[in-house]
Parts: sequence; C-alpha cells; structure tokens
Amino acid sequence: MKPARLTLFLSVVLLVFFSCNEPTPIGSDIIDDELSLQTAAVDTFSIIASTKEERPLITTSIVTRPYHLLGQMNDPVFGETTAGVYSQIRLIQNSLILGEELSLDSVVLTLDYLGDEAYYGDLEAPISLEVYEVNQNMFRDSTYTSDDEFELGGLLGSLSDVLLRPADSLIMSIDTIQDQNGLDSAFVQNKLAPHLRFKLNDEFGERLLAQSGTSNFANNDAFLEFFKGLYVVPVSGTGNAIAYFDMNSFLSKVTLYYKDSDTVSGENNAVDFRINANASVINSFEHDYVGSEVDPVLSSALPNGDDVLYLQGLSGLNATLAFPYLADLETVAVNEAHIDIYQIVDEASEVYDSPLRLDFYLKDLENSESSFVYTQDHGQLVDRDTTDASGQLIYKYELPVSYYVQQYL
Repeated sequence: MKPARLTLFLSVVLLVFFSCNEPTPIGSDIIDDELSLQTAAVDTFSIIASTKEERPLITTSIVTRPYHLLGQMNDPVFGETTAGVYSQIRLIQNSLILGEELSLDSVVLTLDYLGDEAYYGDLEAPISLEVYEVNQNMFRDSTYTSDDEFELGGLLGSLSDVLLRPADSLIMSIDTIQDQNGLDSAFVQNKLAPHLRFKLNDEFGERLLAQSGTSNFANNDAFLEFFKGLYVVPVSGTGNAIAYFDMNSFLSKVTLYYKDSDTVSGENNAVDFRINANASVINSFEHDYVGSEVDPVLSSALPNGDDVLYLQGLSGLNATLAFPYLADLETVAVNEAHIDIYQIVDEASEVYDSPLRLDFYLKDLENSESSFVYTQDHGQLVDRDTTDASGQLIYKYELPVSYYVQQYL
C-alpha cells in the first residue's frame, strides 16, 4: 500500500437473519414455524473510534521486502514524515587487491529506483539528502523495526535541492560514431536506468583505497568491522515526496573509481561494494506531528474519533474501532456485514493519491493492545464518485467482516 494520508468517517452495515415466530406466507406448508427467518438491515451500532500512533514496523528483510523508502513529506494535516535507510555494503570478492600505485578518482553511492510510478507525493518539490557513516554493527539475521536508531559517524556526502526522478534515465556519457569516411555522423548516449547518485567525499574514498591487500579486505566479516554501513536521510524541512528504492538491484552500491600503475591514460578502474541479499538494510520512519491538524487529536483523551479518523502509512497513524453493543444481536445468522469507510477528499490537491485498499486486523482483547489475531484482511476502494449532502466528494472503501462478526456472535 502506498504511504498514503487519509482522513475518514465511517458507518457499519449488517444484513442479518433474525429468528422469528411469524410464519412466512411462501412455503409455510413445508417449513417449520420455529425455523422461519426474517431479514433485516441494521446500521445503528455504536462505534467507539480513536486515532492512535501505529506500532513500529519490522523493516529488515531485503529478500522478502527488497524495496525501501527514502524521502520526506511535509503536510499540514500530518506534519513531517521522514523515511531514511540504514544499509551495509559488502565486498564482491575476498582478499581484494586493487593494484599498485593507487590514486583516487572518486567514490559514488547509487540507489536504484523501484519503478517509474513507485513514489508518493510531489516530485517537483526539491529535497536535500545526506549520507552518514554508521558506527554501530548491524546484523543480517537480526530483526529491526522502523524506530531503531544506530550510532552515526561523520558525513560522507550530500545532495542539495535535487528532484526525485524515478522515471528519468541518467545519461552517463555521449560517444561520437564516425562513418566510413572518418566523419562524425552520430552521437550515441550511454544511459543507465533511473537511479539516485551521490558523490561521496574523497576522504572516504582514500580510506577504502588504503585497505587494498590488507586484512580489512580479506572477507566480509573483516570488512564490516572496518566499515559498518551508511545511513541515507533527508534534511528536515525539504521535499514533499517519498520514493521506493530497490536495494537488491545491481545499481544499488558504492563504486570506487581509481587509477593504478597499469591504468591507461584517460580511463579509470572501478570496484563495486554491493548492497545485496546478504546485507542488512533497515528502513527508518519518523513522524513529527507538532503544529499539524492531527496534533490536538493525538493529545486528547481517548476515544478521540467522534468526528474524523486519521490513517497514515509508514508506521504513522491507525484507527481503532470498537463495537460494544454487537453482542446485543444475540443469536442471528449473518448474511452480510461490512464496514464502510469514507475518505474526505481534498479536491484542490493532486499530490496525495488514494490507496486502492485498506488493511485491517482483529484485535485480541485478552492481550495487549499491540497483539492481533487472525490473518490480515483488506477492504477495497469501491466508489470514487460519491458526494455527501453538502456536495463534498468522498471515496468509499468497503471492508467485508461477515465471517468475523458471525464468529464473534
């Protein structure tokens, strides 16, 4: 699901079969009176609703979840949302020796966009990004969540006032092709798929070069003790978009460009330090609601959802719904039950798309509030053209809960 921002109101509709002692006129000669049923639609259940801050998400596995999010949203409703990425880089071979008489050209971090539509927000808002060294071990087989923080070292590089461009290929060079008469006849652009590109500082590059042939380049265990990882994070107050990146792509890596005693004039050698399936990669999400529309809601006592509920992705905000009088139905057969959720649409904004589905869980009331039972289910966006009595455009989501209500009853 996209990291969407939603403001919602809702209703609950149940179509139930009540047992009844009045015989039905059709088939009354063959149906026992006591088994006769009468249908009724019920939509008057009291709902206790609240907006709460979401629990942290597990954001560790690069194999099952190779995409990670990077960017920042600045929104009057939800405040500032920041998505950063911690990542190891790894040797491509053991006992790495780069050559003799080494000299640095440059060192570059590249991050591969997941796809041309894999973003949320306003791509035309400039964003600034920074890359820091991580001074704390990260372990591939450990579980980390979106609120975990690691000790940082110095700044390795930065980008100022750039635009996220997940659909634009990068032109790396332009070659001239000559015809059979030796005349220039065409220019050929050498392109790479869309990716984000950071030039890291020379001190870091020189440090990598100096490890050639040493124990720090003997294997990945030794290398990860020498360089534990990096952290890419937006500068606060910049940007208004978050993009998805494929950290398991061949383009997601640090590349060291250098010369040695055998380098041909005008050319460079290059060695990659890969972010691959064996690397520990962790997404970090932060939310600052101070001064936003939702700030007083979160500060108020629960329940706080009488008027509007707020949903926000990236471990932001969720809505909890309780139905205290559902048991008053007693023994009924539930034919259909669904929760209808209506998004309040800001027609003036084209920045915030609506997700096609909303996920929901059943809570186990016997355990802590963060404990959920049963499997995750979801409701679909079923109507984009509804207006309320005042003419306000609303989108309708329908969450099917027939099975869960019947099991409860």
